[in-house]
Amino acid sequence: MPETRSGVQVSILGADSPLGHYVALLLKQCPCIKKLRLYEAKHCECSACNRNLCKVVKDLQHINTNCLVQAFSSSCNELERCLQNTDIVLMLESSYPNLDLSFEKRFNCQAPIVKNYADAIANECPKAFIIVCTTPIDCMVPLIAETLKETGWYDPRKVLGSLAVPEMRASTLAARALCLEPRYTRVPIVGGTEGESLVPLFSKAVEYFDFAKHNALMMTDAVRGAQTAVTRTDGACVRAADLSEAHALSGLVTKVAHALLCHDIPRVTGFVETDASQVISPARYIANTVVIGGSGVVKNLGLPKMTDWETTLVNFALIELLEKQKMVEDWHFKYCSSSCRLDACQFQFFTPGSFQRFDDCAYANL
Repeated sequence: MPETRSGVQVSILGADSPLGHYVALLLKQCPCIKKLRLYEAKHCECSACNRNLCKVVKDLQHINTNCLVQAFSSSCNELERCLQNTDIVLMLESSYPNLDLSFEKRFNCQAPIVKNYADAIANECPKAFIIVCTTPIDCMVPLIAETLKETGWYDPRKVLGSLAVPEMRASTLAARALCLEPRYTRVPIVGGTEGESLVPLFSKAVEYFDFAKHNALMMTDAVRGAQTAVTRTDGACVRAADLSEAHALSGLVTKVAHALLCHDIPRVTGFVETDASQVISPARYIANTVVIGGSGVVKNLGLPKMTDWETTLVNFALIELLEKQKMVEDWHFKYCSSSCRLDACQFQFFTPGSFQRFDDCAYANL
């Protein structure tokens, strides 16, 4: 038998949700992924460690592709094993977030989980490309960055907050309004990742064409409220758009995988740390278009030319992003401590240190 062609290894953290199952199904069919590791984040009290995710993995193994699928569980303390030698880490939510909760409560609920993930990544796969899909994304990306800075393994080219879902929705709305093919229409997202900070640039959908202001604002509100529009009517307001989100996320992971293997150099929209020489902003982390290569994000294209009303929306978004990032820094300073397995001990945690691997600045070594 001929040797299997080289590929990347992907670890999906929080794969025990329906969204994780659908993403795993789509990634199993990607020829450039050689190994797919699914991590069940929900802790099971059963001593026998019966994992429902094992049933999904056994089912996926019947698909006739070369990708090997494995299951890992938090009940057996297998997070480190799941992350060993991983090239791409995809962080998902293990349960549906209650959208009726305030922004601060959602962040306080997910922050300890994401902090634990980041500590394990620093131990097992510090050079992996991290795709963050845990909401609120515009808070989790700075939290992961601050956690990795403790160990000196932080690389701004390897941390990306996903905006694949709102970009897909905005592009579909623009294509329907213009009667065009959706896959050939792209509406970039700038600012934040959700709510009022998310600004889709409908002026960039088609060259030499601008939507009327009232139409663009109407579509902007539709993209911002799409997360709560596709919900279940019974019980709390929870996210239920699993199929469309899985399609968008699997497409993003596939693009990153091809880029890391130097098969392609795609442009994607991501929430990343910006270069101060390109974007003058009070917020350090902004969503914009980036170029991904074999070493990660090789170029940040910055904010494009926008219309007057889009510029106004971006200004409000940057102020909101600055407040969120200050909240992350305060939470990290108050509650976090370094892991005993890392080089940075708890007594040196609050003192500034010099990182020899990467400067504390985005794209300083490019």
